[in-house]
Amino acid sequence: LYIFLFIIIFELILEYYVNYFITFEKEGYLINAIVIVLLILSFFFNCFLNPGIIEKEIWNAKKIKESYQDLSRFQCCEKCDICVPKFMKSKHCDSCGLCVENCSHHSFIFGKCIGKNNFFIYYSFILLIIMFALRSLILILLIIYAEICSHFRALCLF
Repeated sequence: LYIFLFIIIFELILEYYVNYFITFEKEGYLINAIVIVLLILSFFFNCFLNPGIIEKEIWNAKKIKESYQDLSRFQCCEKCDICVPKFMKSKHCDSCGLCVENCSHHSFIFGKCIGKNNFFIYYSFILLIIMFALRSLILILLIIYAEICSHFRALCLF
């Protein structure tokens, strides 16, 4: 969370610096605003969205074992005392202490598992962070270029 806030604050300070020294178009503000809003939305959706936690009341192991003779189509978790069909690809997370459907991994950034319901939003968040970092790198290069141009006019291309 602190890294996320640091990146946003750094980007806003950097954009102010670029706009102060380099004339920048209004589209730069619009792109930055859109990326920041999407980044914040995806962050909070990841924090509060249910990743696909398997409900113990529905998939109770005792009920499943009583109802079905053949358990070869089921995957059972002894820690959670549940049995789910194998196509759900559930996995027990030791950090959460829960079974999650289509669990990819446990994310310590959000403090929860990345599963069926938040998989797309998690990777959207990662993509937005990469876009944000690349945009910051481009802005830094523009600042360096402007500084070089202010000292050495012969090296400037435009």
